Amino acid sequence: MRKIALTALALISSVALVACNDNEEKNTDKVEKQEVKAPVLKADVTVPKTADVGEKVEFQVKVTEDGKVLTNASEVTFEVENADTHSDKMLETKVNKDNVYVAEMTIKEAGNYEITAHVTNGEGHEMVDADMKVAGKVAKTKDNDHDSEEAHEHAHGDTSATFSQTTAKKGENTNFSVTIEHDGKALTDAKVRFQVVNKDTEEAGWLTLKEKADGTYEVKNTFNDAGTYNVTLHVEKGKELHFHEEKTFTVK
Repeated sequence: MRKIALTALALISSVALVACNDNEEKNTDKVEKQEVKAPVLKADVTVPKTADVGEKVEFQVKVTEDGKVLTNASEVTFEVENADTHSDKMLETKVNKDNVYVAEMTIKEAGNYEITAHVTNGEGHEMVDADMKVAGKVAKTKDNDHDSEEAHEHAHGDTSATFSQTTAKKGENTNFSVTIEHDGKALTDAKVRFQVVNKDTEEAGWLTLKEKADGTYEVKNTFNDAGTYNVTLHVEKGKELHFHEEKTFTVK
């Protein structure tokens, strides 16, 4: 009788364990599915197309999340680079009366400017590029070239990313990793994320990668729909290093 009771108890424990594992897997799938359907962050940038040396210009970016105007984003900055002299600087923003983020800058040198708005809110990050041309002769001296090049390398340097894979199977929990190097060395302690967009449904979301080894960041995700996904890698470290690279992921 005691043997029968023990056998029944073992059977009940096994059934409970299986049920628990099933629930954990279902809960994991739900969390991952919700993560891919994170709020959609958008940034509409307004930048003057031309300007003159000595002129004070204003850069604007209107931020929305799921179609609603956002005025309390985690961080909104403008990265301004003169592509001719390689000088680079970051500008902080303020929200004006029209609920638009603005930054001002006095132009000190001629050249072709590349302006990037960086918008971060929670796990969401959006980068939008714009161009501005400042007429005039670009002053180039040996000293200026040397200093400007150092400033550019300090801000950007040579950053590269190697993806472990860009394919997955529908419904399968897959590990994705990316190895990032900056100036020939492993980039550690960076903020690394994937912006994932389903090309067919246009559903978008974010995945945060965690550093598993020096310069190697990983995340596990289950794609619930087959198709083609645009995946943008976003890498940030401090306020000076911003890197992004686009890849196409195929889910079968």
